Amino acid sequence: MTTIEIYRNKKREWCWRAKRKGRIVADSGESYKRIASALSALYGLFASIQANKVIVKQEGKVIEF
Repeated sequence: MTTIEIYRNKKREWCWRAKRKGRIVADSGESYKRIASALSALYGLFASIQANKVIVKQEGKVIEF
């Protein structure tokens, strides 16, 4: 199962990283000033992941898709 974490970096901008079995397998590669922009970038990733379920963690809260 792939887990996507959305978090704020040291600049307080939004980033994301995808983890599988505790290892980072992908990350945003850039930061976003608005969370909506980070989520928009993630939708492209969701389209390419062939998984039954994706878990997104945002600041400790879990959202399942």
